[in-house]
Amino acid sequence: MSDFAPRILYHAKNYFFASISNLLLGIIVIPIYTRLLSPEDYGTYNVFFSYVGILSIILSLNIHTSIGRYWFENNDDFKKFSGTCFTLITIIIIFSSVVFQLFKTNISSLMHIPVTLIIWFIPFILIELTYSTFRQIFEPQKASSLIAKVSIYKAYGSFILSILFIYLYNNNKYMGVITGYSISGILLSIFLFYKLKDFFQITFDRKYLKYIFSYSIPYIPYSLS
Repeated sequence: MSDFAPRILYHAKNYFFASISNLLLGIIVIPIYTRLLSPEDYGTYNVFFSYVGILSIILSLNIHTSIGRYWFENNDDFKKFSGTCFTLITIIIIFSSVVFQLFKTNISSLMHIPVTLIIWFIPFILIELTYSTFRQIFEPQKASSLIAKVSIYKAYGSFILSILFIYLYNNNKYMGVITGYSISGILLSIFLFYKLKDFFQITFDRKYLKYIFSYSIPYIPYSLS
């Protein structure tokens, strides 16, 4: 009990520093992007990332959130559970990739974004799911320092690369932002996969399905909000 308060302050400091750093970046990004991008490019990039946030939750059925909940069950089959979640998400993403490719023109018209961006949804969704799964597993372990560092890199690394790539595009400069974010996200995902590999066992066990969906699906409205 004597070190409880110091530990709380330590974790609070880490999360607070990451939140403030990312908030400051959010303030910096707006004037820079509005100067480097045309109104059309700026709008396209914003709409695209809004859809990424929504689709990451809907297409995955929010399955990854059940991983964080199952950690607290303290069962010795956590690797099998997380592996089952991983397998489910993989199946959904593969199916979604096929649908996006076959109906990209229709989806583009429905979403009012360029058809060339439709295929980009899949890598961005994978990046978001990897990062969210990382937090689901490492937050209960009180790895606040690592989470804070990853959060700051995710924001600042993507921003710096996006600025560099904006200058490489003469037209459709929104692709500079998307390219920068994707490269940074892929590099981050490789690192996160390395950190997560000991928490997964590639498998599929139907006995976990009820637990997964009874938690993840009702949680969708909250995640979307």
